[in-house]
Amino acid sequence: MKMKPRMALAAISMSLLAGVPAFAQDYTLPATYGEITLNASFSPDPYTVDVVAGGTIDASTLGAQCRGYIANAPDFQLTYTAGSWPLYFSVLSEADTTLVINGPDGAWHCNDDYDGLNPAVIFDGVAPGGTYDIWIGTYGQNTASATLYISELSTAAGGGGGGGGGGGGNAGGPDYTLPATYGEVNITAGFTPDPMTVPMTAGGGIDANTVDPACRGYIATAPDYQISYTSGSYPLIISVLSAADTTLVINGPDGAWYCDDDSGGDFNPVVTFDTPMSGTYDIWVGTYSNTNAPATLYISELAAGQNGPGPGPGPVTTGPNPNLPANYGEVNLTAGFPAVVREISAGGAVSAFDIPGGNCRGYIYEAPDLAVNFTNIAGLLPLTFAVTSQVDTTLVIMDPAGNFLCEDDVDGINPVVNVAAPQAGRYLVWVGTYSQNPTYPSATITISTVAGGKT
Repeated sequence: MKMKPRMALAAISMSLLAGVPAFAQDYTLPATYGEITLNASFSPDPYTVDVVAGGTIDASTLGAQCRGYIANAPDFQLTYTAGSWPLYFSVLSEADTTLVINGPDGAWHCNDDYDGLNPAVIFDGVAPGGTYDIWIGTYGQNTASATLYISELSTAAGGGGGGGGGGGGNAGGPDYTLPATYGEVNITAGFTPDPMTVPMTAGGGIDANTVDPACRGYIATAPDYQISYTSGSYPLIISVLSAADTTLVINGPDGAWYCDDDSGGDFNPVVTFDTPMSGTYDIWVGTYSNTNAPATLYISELAAGQNGPGPGPGPVTTGPNPNLPANYGEVNLTAGFPAVVREISAGGAVSAFDIPGGNCRGYIYEAPDLAVNFTNIAGLLPLTFAVTSQVDTTLVIMDPAGNFLCEDDVDGINPVVNVAAPQAGRYLVWVGTYSQNPTYPSATITISTVAGGKT
């Protein structure tokens, strides 16, 4: 059985300075592109934020390791609850960008060219809990589009050791030495319940044919799920159900790659091990086109998911299921919070038209897209959910009392839900497409305390 220890990434040299010079950036200001609260082992991983990098302040005033030009206010703020993981901040951009972070200890951590012209700051070992204020700069005094990546697994481009080069020596390919994004399980032949199901977001930035010409789709660097299996007299059947065109890539206990695209019918993949070995199975769920999409992984000794061979139970999808984990995680908000912006994939196979009440529209995924835990201390501030997209989207929200709040075209083809006097509690959010769309188009949801979702 292959052993898969967690790979330690070498920490980059950091500048740690206690003081803040006059006229430097101000971490007490609200972050321009929002904030997020994440707990250790958060998913999806990585968490990404699109920003415009750059500013007018010379970051070198903070110390010899700091470079580039940054804004006065932080670009983004992370409040992190520590566990047993490191924390990786990295940036991808066509421009030459830099990173400046004020950590929970009040020190400054800076980097310029960690991976080509892309910066990264790594808090190795166990990252401290607390608030991280983040600036993305440009080396020249200009502005540029960039994406911030926050991860417990690797940097965005997989540089610096553990983030790439895995998967049997495929540089830049999938890396089975990384912890599985959606967890792992130890099971023995005859396990129950059968099937086991794991909701997740399929897709990634790696072309699966880098591991074998027979493999299809785009997958993440880290495995999506890991099985440690003790075999018996049963087959092992691994399959996926999704409204999107998904693929499967599995690295077996023998180190070989096993792949499938459409064997399950309706664009769903199935990989069957008729006489499975005992050992570790690392599983990636990809998308045929280079997009992300909600999906459910099925692990069974009886049959594939709903569309596979045999009488397997499969899911019965009759409406949104508030008991499933949210596809894009959770956020914790207190009254007066700055706007939170999340990029997601809209749509699904569940008809929102069938939700009782008759006001809901579009097609959504079974699991919520986002869970919002809201504490309205003031008791007077509104709560606004707004979606923007290039396609006709819809909003479905379940409030803490279990009522559905739905909207379609408040702002052109974009929906907005304003809750004038919100209750404290948990709000579940589904972003749909008015017509069923198998491509899962991208959408942006903004949560704010200002009507219309604008800051």
